[in-house]
Amino acid sequence: MTTTRVRKGLSVATAALALFIVTLLVLHFVKPRLQLARVEQLRAQLTGDAAKNLKPEERMALGRQLGDAMRTLPADLRDDMRAQGRKRFEERLKQFFKMSPPQRNAFLDEEINRQEAMRKQFEANRGQMQRGNNPSSRPTSQEDRERRRKERLDQTTPEERAMRSQYFEALKQRRQQRGMPAGGFGPFGR
Repeated sequence: MTTTRVRKGLSVATAALALFIVTLLVLHFVKPRLQLARVEQLRAQLTGDAAKNLKPEERMALGRQLGDAMRTLPADLRDDMRAQGRKRFEERLKQFFKMSPPQRNAFLDEEINRQEAMRKQFEANRGQMQRGNNPSSRPTSQEDRERRRKERLDQTTPEERAMRSQYFEALKQRRQQRGMPAGGFGPFGR
């Protein structure tokens, strides 16, 4: 009788352990997909047609949410998402260079207006921000900056870098034509 109880107990324990392992495996493989879906949803909100109607503070809040969601992704998915973002930007640049000069100016004006709205919002929120506590702040050592620079070079072709350089030069010139300082705001503001 005790042998039967022991066998029954071992069977229950084995089944519980198997269920626990299966649950862990499901969470391990499903959780990143759920996180990725959240990142893609936030990115779509920031880049879709409706994004043009966002107020600067709404855009910044969504940007923060996107950054927080990106940090929860495994490194390989994060790299994939960054590569997708670079590819979308390159597509925008290709479209920009196909435009007529008046269309380019309108495109640049829209970008400058967006940058200025972000700059003003950033300045208004400057006192609230605690940059030192930001886990996503850029590396400060020379070695880290050099490593990141080399990674960016490895991720782009010479043609892409030339196109970016021409675009940012056109943006700088358009800002000067509008009587604004050459530097912009945002990840590519110079």
